[in-house]
Amino acid sequence: MTETPPEKKRLLARLQSPPHWTDTRKRLTVIGGVVAGVTVIAASVIVYSAMGSGPEGVVDDYLSELRSGDAEAALEYASSVDELTKASSELLVDKAMATDWEVTQLVRRHEEQDETATVDVTITAADKTSRQGRFHLDEKGPDGWRILNPLIKVDMSELPMEFVEFNGTIVEDSGLMWMFPGAYRAFRDSASLFELSEPTYVAVPSADVPEEGDLLPPETYLPVLKSGKDLDTEVNRQLADWIDECVKSKHIDPEGCPFSGAMYTDRGIVSIDDDLYQTEEVTWKVKDHPTVRLILKSEGFGIRTVEPGKLTISGTGTDISSSGEPVGKFKGDCGVNLDMTTVTLAEPMEFEFVSESEGALSYTCGELLE
Repeated sequence: MTETPPEKKRLLARLQSPPHWTDTRKRLTVIGGVVAGVTVIAASVIVYSAMGSGPEGVVDDYLSELRSGDAEAALEYASSVDELTKASSELLVDKAMATDWEVTQLVRRHEEQDETATVDVTITAADKTSRQGRFHLDEKGPDGWRILNPLIKVDMSELPMEFVEFNGTIVEDSGLMWMFPGAYRAFRDSASLFELSEPTYVAVPSADVPEEGDLLPPETYLPVLKSGKDLDTEVNRQLADWIDECVKSKHIDPEGCPFSGAMYTDRGIVSIDDDLYQTEEVTWKVKDHPTVRLILKSEGFGIRTVEPGKLTISGTGTDISSSGEPVGKFKGDCGVNLDMTTVTLAEPMEFEFVSESEGALSYTCGELLE
């Protein structure tokens, strides 16, 4: 059995500890007046219901821990989450937490049943991006009110990246992630490549009522991406680097590369302009690198070819296209086929190209050169 890492042991230990919120109630300083039981803080739009020691106070305490950037203290409020291992908890750390966001509304709803409560909150980021969410609480245990949905489970699997980056914290995972409520600056280390429709992701709990068996349904994170100032330059530079690496191969059908000189790969036969040469190895050279535009597809980035690019293939082999002439030299032009190429952002500012043409791509070589 694989030993549990020390960090996860400490995390689970915190979650199993009794919550502390009933002993450490914080109070808001009243700056404005009280109107109909609602405190309005002057010179801002922040609205709070009277805190007291009820569910509003518990939520306020929790949000205060989050705004202070104290992940360990905030995790004490997550004791109700019994499915923590079903998603990555790598963003539940101090360094992934921003502290420059505000709670611009916190108010309890009053159509609840006994021993349950709902508290609506609005979180506003430093750039004024704002979202409203809802905390659900119950009072069934001996420790008073507890938050049933303190964390947000976010599905990152549709992103065309092999990592996620929030507030400068990089996690090599693009699946399900746990996040604290708060504001997250997304993919800022790749900002010159992409402009996000929502540069700041404000994570808030869902208004849906948690139900047994599916307590915390995931929210999908998939912002619209627009080309940044360096996108075309970088993708073409890195595409050229990939092609340059591919042409180092001596094989007539380089594995994972977007070109081939092979008619029959298992027999080592090069096909150039209907002439067939049997050979053990070839030499590839780049005549013109392709140029492309990056497009967003449902399964990730795709490539639209602007200039197709051209290679040469040369070598020595037996001409078997007619009468089986003796060994002779051959040289021909070949194209670059990017139709079956997928692109992902493997790490900040670094693209990864993968050709899936094996078995589908016939030879790309045409004209025989003298």
